[in-house]
Amino acid sequence: MPHSTLRTEVKAGPRTARDARFERYAKVDLGQIRAVRAQTAADFEIVGNIRASGFGRVVNDPARQMTWIDEVDTLPGVFSLIGYDTDNQPIATLRVQDERRAPLELRKFVPLDDLLLPADRPAAQFARLSVVKSPQAVDAMFALFKAAWLWCREKDLQTLVIATPPWSKPVYDFVFFEHLGAKGAFCHQYAGGAQHVVMKLPVHAAESMWRAGDHPLCTAFLDIRHPNLAI
Repeated sequence: MPHSTLRTEVKAGPRTARDARFERYAKVDLGQIRAVRAQTAADFEIVGNIRASGFGRVVNDPARQMTWIDEVDTLPGVFSLIGYDTDNQPIATLRVQDERRAPLELRKFVPLDDLLLPADRPAAQFARLSVVKSPQAVDAMFALFKAAWLWCREKDLQTLVIATPPWSKPVYDFVFFEHLGAKGAFCHQYAGGAQHVVMKLPVHAAESMWRAGDHPLCTAFLDIRHPNLAI
């Protein structure tokens, strides 16, 4: 949808699942989540467990052995975040990759150079977003997104790219990611072979897009400073 037209009020007629989802997204409390980088073996065990909890629910073959921590996790310019709730329980994780240090994982699956413009470079890839069932799950999801987006802006990366299955695409639509078309479609083992699409968001222009669209996350993302999300 065009980013200038997003609103969260419920239109006349039956209330839809999309209405409920967007209303919940608009009420996030990012101040209750602590974001940290995974550094130790114990941290990566937590990351792997959260990934297994999330992605394991959609893998078609329950008997298939998945390596939840893979070779990309050890590449230069790659780090994973862990989101802790108010009880100091780890409930979310997100991986960030800087293409200036190593080729993005997406290059294995799609012709990324055909999908991105020269002005889109350098790019970062967000991947392996996974959240466990929790009352603060949505807060943690957007908290890690804000933490990673601010890091990308500080490091002068130009574009965020992600690959998402259909059930997660509304999250990225909500924050104005752009669908990159049929060339960005592929099937990913991490989601049981489900088809994914590639989407992008300009790092520096995101703020003006959100403000121009009167985005409901403007306050949480732009107007409130969250020291708990400094990474």
